[in-house]
Amino acid sequence: MTHLTFRPSFFQEFQARRATGGRSSENVPTVLRLLGDVEAEAMRSALAAMVARHEALRTALITEPVLHQRVQLEASIPLRVIALQRSPTAWRMLRHLVLAERAEPFALDRAPLARATLVRLGRRDQVLVFTISHIFWDAASKRIFVTELGRHLEAFAAGRRSSGRPPPAVQFGDWVEWQRSLHRPDRERFWAQRLLGASALIAVQPDRPRRPADAIGLSTAVVSAALVARLNGVAQRLGTTLAIAVLTAYAIAVAGHTGRAEATVAMTHVNRDRPELAQMIGFCSDAFLVRLALGRSTTGAQCVGAVHAWIAASHRHWLPIERQLAHVDRGPALQTQPAMHEAVLNLTPAASVTAGALRPPAPGSVELRALEAPVRRLSPDAGWHNAAILVNLAPDGRGALRGRVEFNPHTLDEAAVAAFLARWHRSLTLLALRPGERVSRDGSREPPARERDPGQLPAGGRLARY
Repeated sequence: MTHLTFRPSFFQEFQARRATGGRSSENVPTVLRLLGDVEAEAMRSALAAMVARHEALRTALITEPVLHQRVQLEASIPLRVIALQRSPTAWRMLRHLVLAERAEPFALDRAPLARATLVRLGRRDQVLVFTISHIFWDAASKRIFVTELGRHLEAFAAGRRSSGRPPPAVQFGDWVEWQRSLHRPDRERFWAQRLLGASALIAVQPDRPRRPADAIGLSTAVVSAALVARLNGVAQRLGTTLAIAVLTAYAIAVAGHTGRAEATVAMTHVNRDRPELAQMIGFCSDAFLVRLALGRSTTGAQCVGAVHAWIAASHRHWLPIERQLAHVDRGPALQTQPAMHEAVLNLTPAASVTAGALRPPAPGSVELRALEAPVRRLSPDAGWHNAAILVNLAPDGRGALRGRVEFNPHTLDEAAVAAFLARWHRSLTLLALRPGERVSRDGSREPPARERDPGQLPAGGRLARY
């Protein structure tokens, strides 16, 4: 036997429908700065060890006779090596390389759906551009890949053959089969009931007719360390987490922006609750639709409790986001672009490391640094930009939350995004300072000037082609 066969994930079904001629350009670039003793053959050996360990890195998506995953028993990730002199223009040239790699689509039926380029900047200073199809890759996969690749390179630099770790007990195909076993009628009924009547409530009010976006709008968001500390305290007193508090304020802001007393938003989650999934590469990430109603006397604390209960029930009755959306009547306004959710919040513990002056490690060792600068303006997944607005936040290492705001410029303009961010900041501040106070039905209540948090969610945006 030369291969194994598994059913596709729900996300793979979604992506296959969007592919053109069996090719998909939903690619994710990972850019790593490699300091130390890394030879091209050592990199090939490290990539080969990764492929042998993770089935997702040698899997293709086959469409005939029915859509399925085909896991090859053997495969190799192509690696090309180029030299790039360290100069003021080197990082600009590197960015062009990343853009070109991201734009070149993969043929879904040919494994592996990944490729790598090793860029030599100096004898002990190199950059790896690793590009892989999004159908097998999420943020957790990236962390696993970076950690394990570093172990393999360290082993080869020290003269050992590999890091000596066995393959994960659970592979991506096993996870898909398990997830599909949870797709039962009782869970469908649960989501159909909770999303009943949530038709237009999912949408941030569009400013103009929707069109497919060939560009994304970009802005930035910052929640100050002082405000994060206050929100953490409120969350702990209410028996929940900072993420739930931030999401609650987000939903309140969406309700205010749309002028409704109810909002349906989405929040991404890692979807790796079981410990055996901690070392497996594969696209497991998902999202929950969260519906929040604002009564005439609802307090901020009650909103947090309602969102906490909703998320807890969502975990107990998991359905993939593609199936959750099937129970939402998108209405005529969304039929021209009927792909994903409208207001999405992604709060992740991942930290960014930018390019800069770095001290090389000791001889015989290797250090990997994730570089965000070459990919900062790229959309992680063009499909998300059927969403009106997507906010990505992460801790900055100094107590604050920082990130970027991506928006569909055919649905929202920069002024509307700035107004939404300001409204969200007011909601965060009210929740942090006075959680027991009633939340107005449109989410517009503003705290007195003496109680306003000095940290702002900055306004202003720009467009970036992807």
